[in-house]
Amino acid sequence: MKRVIKVGGSLLDFPDLSEMFDRWLRPQPPATNIIIGGGGGLVDVIRAWNAQSQINEVTAHWMCVDAMSITARLLAERLHYFDIVDSMATIKTTTTSAIFDAAHWIRESDLPARWSLTSDSIAAALAVEIGAAELVLMKSTSPPSSPMIAAELSSTGLVDAEFPIYSRGIPTFRIVNLRNLD
Repeated sequence: MKRVIKVGGSLLDFPDLSEMFDRWLRPQPPATNIIIGGGGGLVDVIRAWNAQSQINEVTAHWMCVDAMSITARLLAERLHYFDIVDSMATIKTTTTSAIFDAAHWIRESDLPARWSLTSDSIAAALAVEIGAAELVLMKSTSPPSSPMIAAELSSTGLVDAEFPIYSRGIPTFRIVNLRNLD
């Protein structure tokens, strides 16, 4: 079984990231975990440049994709027991958990280059492409107390506007507040 785990950019500066990630992962059912990182503060800077009309939305999108490569390396440093893989062919066939530097795959995909598509939808598209049984979105925000469908999560701003489209076909997805596992 494959599981895609998106570690939100808001967690990249979390001092307890490695410890809390391990604490969450230990009781999970066995799976090949494919980890993808969000953009974090790097994307916030790019978003500000775009808002100031210094760069257009498409340029900003590709800069954010490049930022995801940087955050993949940061995750590899923080979650030191996972290797980085940048090949979709390897991700599709691996039986070993890994951090996926998705930049090359994103550039070759038909994903739209716009702000309404963030790393949440990119992780969902990845989960669909590799046939993952589960998608886990790790965030700094607690999920709603009652189960919500993707469209409701999008309307609350917990996931991006494209998520309801790209999460179709994922058997299970859930949101985990990694800063507060209790």
